[in-house]
Amino acid sequence: MKVAEMTPEETQAFKLLDDYARDRHGCFLAEMFLNEAKTAYTLCFRPVSAKRDSPDRFAHRYLNFEVSEVKVAAQKRMLTASITEGLEKELRPLGLAP
Repeated sequence: MKVAEMTPEETQAFKLLDDYARDRHGCFLAEMFLNEAKTAYTLCFRPVSAKRDSPDRFAHRYLNFEVSEVKVAAQKRMLTASITEGLEKELRPLGLAP
Protein backbone atom coordinates (compact mmCIF):
# COMPACT_ATOMS: atom_id res chain seq x y z
CA MET A 1 0.00 0.00 0.00
CA LYS A 2 1.36 3.39 -0.98
CA VAL A 3 1.28 6.09 1.68
CA ALA A 4 0.14 9.46 0.35
CA GLU A 5 2.33 12.46 1.03
CA MET A 6 0.86 15.39 2.86
CA THR A 7 0.09 18.55 0.93
CA PRO A 8 1.55 21.86 2.14
CA GLU A 9 -1.92 22.74 3.52
CA GLU A 10 -2.12 19.45 5.40
CA THR A 11 1.38 19.96 6.78
CA GLN A 12 0.43 23.44 8.00
CA ALA A 13 -2.77 22.13 9.61
CA PHE A 14 -0.90 19.23 11.24
CA LYS A 15 1.60 21.64 12.78
CA LEU A 16 -1.13 23.96 14.07
CA LEU A 17 -3.08 21.07 15.60
CA ASP A 18 0.02 19.43 17.09
CA ASP A 19 1.31 22.69 18.60
CA TYR A 20 -2.07 23.45 20.15
CA ALA A 21 -2.45 19.95 21.60
CA ARG A 22 1.08 20.02 23.06
CA ASP A 23 0.74 23.50 24.55
CA ARG A 24 -2.78 23.14 25.95
CA HIS A 25 -3.19 19.44 26.70
CA GLY A 26 0.19 17.72 26.97
CA CYS A 27 -0.53 15.49 24.01
CA PHE A 28 0.56 15.25 20.40
CA LEU A 29 -1.06 14.61 17.06
CA ALA A 30 -0.02 11.05 16.18
CA GLU A 31 -2.10 10.51 13.03
CA MET A 32 -3.95 12.61 10.49
CA PHE A 33 -5.68 11.09 7.49
CA LEU A 34 -8.69 11.60 5.22
CA ASN A 35 -11.73 9.44 5.83
CA GLU A 36 -12.81 7.10 3.05
CA ALA A 37 -15.33 9.61 1.67
CA LYS A 38 -12.65 12.35 1.71
CA THR A 39 -15.00 14.67 3.58
CA ALA A 40 -13.23 14.80 6.93
CA TYR A 41 -9.82 14.36 8.51
CA THR A 42 -9.50 11.80 11.25
CA LEU A 43 -6.97 12.81 13.90
CA CYS A 44 -5.47 10.74 16.70
CA PHE A 45 -4.04 12.43 19.79
CA ARG A 46 -1.84 10.66 22.36
CA PRO A 47 -0.17 11.73 25.63
CA VAL A 48 3.34 13.17 25.38
CA SER A 49 4.56 12.02 28.77
CA ALA A 50 3.04 8.55 29.13
CA LYS A 51 5.57 6.13 30.61
CA ARG A 52 6.02 2.58 29.35
CA ASP A 53 4.57 1.07 32.50
CA SER A 54 1.76 3.60 32.84
CA PRO A 55 -1.84 2.64 32.13
CA ASP A 56 -2.01 5.98 30.22
CA ARG A 57 0.46 4.75 27.61
CA PHE A 58 -2.44 3.60 25.45
CA ALA A 59 -4.58 6.68 26.04
CA HIS A 60 -5.74 8.28 22.82
CA ARG A 61 -8.61 10.18 21.31
CA TYR A 62 -9.77 10.10 17.69
CA LEU A 63 -11.47 13.25 16.40
CA ASN A 64 -12.94 14.21 13.04
CA PHE A 65 -12.93 17.65 11.44
CA GLU A 66 -14.37 18.60 8.07
CA VAL A 67 -11.88 19.03 5.24
CA SER A 68 -13.09 22.56 4.51
CA GLU A 69 -12.51 23.65 8.10
CA VAL A 70 -9.01 22.20 8.22
CA LYS A 71 -8.20 23.95 4.92
CA VAL A 72 -9.40 27.30 6.28
CA ALA A 73 -7.23 26.87 9.37
CA ALA A 74 -4.20 26.05 7.23
CA GLN A 75 -4.77 28.98 4.89
CA LYS A 76 -5.24 31.44 7.77
CA ARG A 77 -2.43 29.79 9.75
CA MET A 78 -4.75 29.76 12.74
CA LEU A 79 -7.15 27.17 14.12
CA THR A 80 -10.81 28.06 13.79
CA ALA A 81 -12.98 28.58 16.87
CA SER A 82 -14.90 25.37 16.24
CA ILE A 83 -11.68 23.35 15.95
CA THR A 84 -10.33 24.75 19.21
CA GLU A 85 -13.69 24.17 20.91
CA GLY A 86 -13.66 20.58 19.70
CA LEU A 87 -10.11 20.07 20.93
CA GLU A 88 -10.92 21.57 24.33
CA LYS A 89 -14.01 19.42 24.74
CA GLU A 90 -12.45 16.16 23.58
CA LEU A 91 -8.87 16.36 24.86
CA ARG A 92 -9.58 17.71 28.34
CA PRO A 93 -11.35 14.53 29.55
CA LEU A 94 -8.24 12.53 28.74
CA GLY A 95 -6.54 14.32 31.61
CA LEU A 96 -3.50 15.04 29.52
CA ALA A 97 -3.03 18.66 30.54
CA PRO A 98 0.53 19.32 31.75
